[in-house]
Amino acid sequence: MQRNTCFFTGHRVLSRDERAFLRRKLPGEIEKLADQGVKYFCSAGAVGFDRLCEFAVLAVREKRPEIRLYLALPCKTQDIKWTEYEKKEYEYIKFRADKVIYTAEEYYKGCMLDGNRFLADRSGFCLCYRKRSYGGTAYAVRYAKTRGLVIVNLARTNGES
Repeated sequence: MQRNTCFFTGHRVLSRDERAFLRRKLPGEIEKLADQGVKYFCSAGAVGFDRLCEFAVLAVREKRPEIRLYLALPCKTQDIKWTEYEKKEYEYIKFRADKVIYTAEEYYKGCMLDGNRFLADRSGFCLCYRKRSYGGTAYAVRYAKTRGLVIVNLARTNGES
């Protein structure tokens, strides 16, 4: 476990209000984690929560150049069904990231979950937006808990943090 590393996981579909809340909240949360010694912020590059986190890290990095944005992408064709706008954002983020790796060359059933395990296995913190107890985000958070990561859930559901 890397105490200086945090990975992101969260829902892909977010309401306008959720996006506005997260845009306000994320920079401060990233600063708090950096104050605790986190230097590496890692994302699987998905639309939704991941993307908001990536932009927040890039913004905070302007003031705190010691932090890094790493992308551990689940496959090279992750963006195949995305809109042109989402693809342009993705390319922009990849260009600005400090490091980009692919956890698999090709898509296969389960590559997204494998990618989340890859991130959790290399992190000490998980910054998430988990509102449900099912789905990929819930799986990633449960897995992170089994690995002993500190979980920061910005949705704060079910009394969890």
